[in-house]
Amino acid sequence: MKTKLLSAILTALMAISPFVAAVDLGSYPTFLFTNHNLDAYVVVGSAAQPADVVGAVDLAVRLAGESYEEVSSGGSTVTVAGGKTEDIPIGYPLSSSGYLDTVFTDDDLAGLQDSTVTFQSENYNFHDEIVFLATSPTVTASLNASEDDYKTGVYMEIATGALAYYYVFDEAINVSTATTAQPLTIKFLGKAMKITGTDSTTPHTKFTAYVGDTYSMNIGDSVTVEDKTVTLDNVGSTGSVRLTIDGTLYTVSGTETHDGIEVTVDDYFYADALAERGATLIMGKQSSETYQDGDAYKKVDSICNDDPTDTDCWEWVVNGLNANAAGDTGDDASNTYPTLGIKSVFVINDDTDNPITSGGCYKYPNDYAEVCVDAITVSDDSYETLTFKYQDGQTLGAATDQKTVYITSSVEDGLQVEADSLTSLSTDTRTNRIWLVWNTTAPEGVAVWYRNSEGAKTYAGNIVNKTAASNNATARVYYGDTKADNVEIDLDPVVAADADGTGYVNITLDILGKSSTDLGTGQDDIKMYWEVVSGVFTNLGTTASTEEADELQTKAGTTSWINMGT
Repeated sequence: MKTKLLSAILTALMAISPFVAAVDLGSYPTFLFTNHNLDAYVVVGSAAQPADVVGAVDLAVRLAGESYEEVSSGGSTVTVAGGKTEDIPIGYPLSSSGYLDTVFTDDDLAGLQDSTVTFQSENYNFHDEIVFLATSPTVTASLNASEDDYKTGVYMEIATGALAYYYVFDEAINVSTATTAQPLTIKFLGKAMKITGTDSTTPHTKFTAYVGDTYSMNIGDSVTVEDKTVTLDNVGSTGSVRLTIDGTLYTVSGTETHDGIEVTVDDYFYADALAERGATLIMGKQSSETYQDGDAYKKVDSICNDDPTDTDCWEWVVNGLNANAAGDTGDDASNTYPTLGIKSVFVINDDTDNPITSGGCYKYPNDYAEVCVDAITVSDDSYETLTFKYQDGQTLGAATDQKTVYITSSVEDGLQVEADSLTSLSTDTRTNRIWLVWNTTAPEGVAVWYRNSEGAKTYAGNIVNKTAASNNATARVYYGDTKADNVEIDLDPVVAADADGTGYVNITLDILGKSSTDLGTGQDDIKMYWEVVSGVFTNLGTTASTEEADELQTKAGTTSWINMGT
């Protein structure tokens, strides 16, 4: 039916524009838009069948939702015209101050509704809202998440309740007066929903509605419902319809269930000629359902598998349907205003949850809206890899079989040893290899060696044990725009000054963002705990063969450390 209607529109366009190049369905719907906004009318005749009217409304709503475009802006970023896009630092929630909002309306997302609905002969203004938590979704990586299996990837994590959608009434309405004879029909998440009643007692957090998919069918039309073929064979003068479901004939009046499909005759058109008859049917596993606050949006097995595509992982937020007031969002415990919405209850916070990364999206039910990671602003081949590992058997000057912490950069001259902290250096010097070895000769501490421009291992100086100025800036990282104090390698040796010579050396990557809005001072720092026993480095952590939680830590905020060692 929609194809027939569209064909009529195309014929009219071509008839009044004979000198314009003809359009066809291959370019649909682009030719109906001007400056990415719908520039067309959907028209039905005065003698149109009800099925055609419903189809025209569906088509108009669908076209209105197309009023946006996604365009390339060069590099690794994507710009969404009609949507919202923002560069979010790793470790930050999307709605952190200065980035995306927590609430989105049609002013932000062109496909959202802002219109009027007619209910019991009165018109009511309403609008859609997409709502985020202030703390989630979050762009994350291994350094700031409790999941080291992310490795070098960047992902988006979701906390329970992070995503929500609300149908908000802008003026006072009493939804509880809805009946089967006088229902409240709304477009909820892009689908028609006809509310036919609410629970009879306060606080009215339950409603009954037609929730199956709506099909506008002419005689002979077939559709697929629950993997079964449903064909409309006839429509009676009193509104009963004759259907064939996978070859079996049924007669349906009102609401009936046949072959696992609940069918509601929502509207019909009867004429003497069989070919002119039609009906609007609501069909699904359930065409009518009663929901209350906290129920699954669409019940499948009532078990949320932490999968955004599982409708059991989205819950209804329903409050105050008897309140004669304007609507609002959120959980209204006092039920002082009508609330009608859904929120996510799935949790995506580790590698096994299949979090999205670049190019991926979390979709709201019915694909009504989506939250995406469009791109990572730094491409995969634009990283420097730093490696810290235990390495023994090294010859450093006259000393052989030295047990060291070996630091390497994947980039030539990607490290700079610092003359300010290393007294045997006269100037800061670039390298890509550094060896740290415990020096038992007074003053005890960490002896720092590096590979010079001729490839020889060269002594740079000593970071003295237990010096008052802990966290000595021993080296800095240089790569692209990363330089100076953006990433420092600091040493903090704490080893017993006796024959036992046991203790540890903390090696900290002290990370400073380009600006405080991108990365606050102290955030994302990484600390490694290296064991010293009998005056030599032995391993990362206290036991070489065991993963320990505190042998590797990262900074959460600017004060607390998160264990990453396990």
